[in-house]
Amino acid sequence: MLKIKADFFVLITFFILLSSFSFARTHGKLYSKAEANNLYGNVVSKFEMKTEQLKQFVNKSGDIIMFKIKNGKVKILGKNKQLLYTSDGSQVTNDEIYAVYSTSVVNDLIQQGQSDITTIEERETVTSVTSGETTMEMSTFCPPFCSE
Repeated sequence: MLKIKADFFVLITFFILLSSFSFARTHGKLYSKAEANNLYGNVVSKFEMKTEQLKQFVNKSGDIIMFKIKNGKVKILGKNKQLLYTSDGSQVTNDEIYAVYSTSVVNDLIQQGQSDITTIEERETVTSVTSGETTMEMSTFCPPFCSE
């Protein structure tokens, strides 16, 4: 009986460690603009901002940054749903779903894109971000990943 309890404890510990590694993953992947269009469809609406402004938001947001675009209106949130920017003055509501990206991937996008303008894009089923000829997608969603 003691052996079964010890084995159970080891198994539970293993699953806890495994789950902590899965939460430490990177959110987002870079594609060429053409590949992103092929995989995720055409852009329905977009919002352009200066890349320097986005860099400031990335620096304030911790490990993750979140985007929401609907009908050309954008909200950008940092860790724990801290509002960093809104294009229309609206506030964050609990029923909104955001695309979550790792700030490291956003920095890679900015570096590879080499553009003064970054575009946050609403597509049929996803939110993407494009700089130059490089597009970022493969986000996760908030909720549930709002405060990693």
